[in-house]
Amino acid sequence: MKTCAALIVALAASSAALGVVVPNDRDGVAGNGSFLSPLAASARSYQMLIHADELAALVGQDITGLSFRLLPSASAAWPAADTTYLNYDIYLSDCVDPSLRSTTFALNIVGAQTQVRSGPLVIPTGSFSAGGSPNAFGHVIDFTTPFAYTGGNLAIEIRHDGSDGVNTSTDAVTVSSGPGSGYSVRFGASWGSGYASTGGSNGNFAIIDLSTGGGGPTCQPDLTTGAVPGVPGFGVPNGILNNDDFFYYLFIFSNNDPAADLTTGAVPGVPGYGVPNGVVNNDDFFYYLSIFSAGC
Repeated sequence: MKTCAALIVALAASSAALGVVVPNDRDGVAGNGSFLSPLAASARSYQMLIHADELAALVGQDITGLSFRLLPSASAAWPAADTTYLNYDIYLSDCVDPSLRSTTFALNIVGAQTQVRSGPLVIPTGSFSAGGSPNAFGHVIDFTTPFAYTGGNLAIEIRHDGSDGVNTSTDAVTVSSGPGSGYSVRFGASWGSGYASTGGSNGNFAIIDLSTGGGGPTCQPDLTTGAVPGVPGFGVPNGILNNDDFFYYLFIFSNNDPAADLTTGAVPGVPGYGVPNGVVNNDDFFYYLSIFSAGC
């Protein structure tokens, strides 16, 4: 058992995302299309809508940044030289359900927008890797103001005025793949040309990794300092994910401890994934196995 758990950790080290990947079911799975707007060399406005079910693991945490990844077909790391956007501004807010999305940005916003980033962005040479399927997420675009996520649907609006570099496309889920892929159900996107666009066109959904920090636990599968009941630190997270956490979860799961209730179902992207339902069963075990193997 220890060998198995150690192997899971080793595998996770090579593929772990930084926070929560949206769509959830594309963590470790390449998209079916591409999209240019987030890393376009010319000015773009891009709005992404995300259903609350995709963000259940972020409730009570601060979202502190985001990242995209290159297409599996990318033949070289990007960019070839440091690339600068003079203005790369990001706004977060509540929003309508993705099924109700309009291509007019303002009609999708609920309440006030919070500007979480403004000003120049420098993307270092080669900070987006190639050669994977999927590729690792690239340079993290850090927020200057963390966004406290308390639940609900989320809009991410990106506005930039272009860069001094070369276009590159991001891994994405296509509009044409429709509800079967989750588009217009769990997520959706719109874009417009220019920094100040009000919208105008449907856009493929760029697969995104949302970074977290502060305001709550930053590593959900980190459950304990040690795995021996009665010893100080048992059941107290310590910021380190290792075999002790795995065996601690086995302990509480086998004892039908309510703390082992982590999810309603074990299928990523299905409503109830990552949402406790008051029942401890095999779905909870496989959910924990999934987040443990994803690492932190």
